[in-house]
Amino acid sequence: MESPRFILKQELPRLFAASRLTPRFDVNEFVERVYRRRNKSSHGGSRLEHEPIEAMVNDVLLLSGIYLLIECAYLGLDSCLALTKFQNAMGRPLPLRAA
Repeated sequence: MESPRFILKQELPRLFAASRLTPRFDVNEFVERVYRRRNKSSHGGSRLEHEPIEAMVNDVLLLSGIYLLIECAYLGLDSCLALTKFQNAMGRPLPLRAA
C-alpha cells in the first residue's frame, strides 16, 4: 500500500489538470513541507514555534484551496470560478493559475 505522501504527489497534479489549473509551486516540495510540519506537530509541536508564520498561513490557505478544488470536482462545479471567489474572499492570490 502506498503512503499518503506518495499518493498526494501523484494525485495533486492530476487534480489540478482536471480542474483546469496549473500550480505555480513545486507540488513535491509542498507535500514534503506539509508532512514535515505534521510530523513536528505529532511529536510535541513546540518545534513549530520556529516556523515562519506567513509560510504556515500560505500553506493553510493553499490546502483549503486544494480541498475546495476536490469538492468542486466531486460536485461537478467550475473550479476556476470557485477558486477566484475563494481568493477574493481571502484577499490574497493562491499560487495557481487557469490552464
